[in-house]
Amino acid sequence: RERGRFRDFLRAAFKNFLSNEADKARAEKRGGGRTPLSLDLESGESRYQIEPFHELTPEKLYERRWVLTLLDQVLESLRIELATAGKAEHFEQFKESLTDEATAADYERAAEALAISPLAAKQAAYRMRKRYRQLFREEVARTVADETEVDIEIGRLLASLGG
Repeated sequence: RERGRFRDFLRAAFKNFLSNEADKARAEKRGGGRTPLSLDLESGESRYQIEPFHELTPEKLYERRWVLTLLDQVLESLRIELATAGKAEHFEQFKESLTDEATAADYERAAEALAISPLAAKQAAYRMRKRYRQLFREEVARTVADETEVDIEIGRLLASLGG
């Protein structure tokens, strides 16, 4: 009797052992049968080394985008204003001189297109730049609480374009 019980014990232990081994063989490892992904840290770090580096934080990018949008709105306001006054061609001829310094050749080309003298073209470009600055100032004034803050805000906005 003693032997029979021991034999049943061994048979049960062997059966459990085989069952556990079968479960282990069928078990999926982490990832569920998918191919393992190798973490190549050296490759990842080398990518960062060749990426361009800049000091632009999200806040600086937001400020830059803000001032560019503001300048676009002012430019569009000036275009509409001149078109309403019947001077749409003046806008087209002088819009480049709003941000860049125009040369004598630029004024001569514009004068020929507008059928005016080069001196009149230079004067028209000056007036357009002056009106552009005035519209920009008015637009900035709408975004600040106090009139005394306008110049400070303009300086800060233009500085954000620099870097």
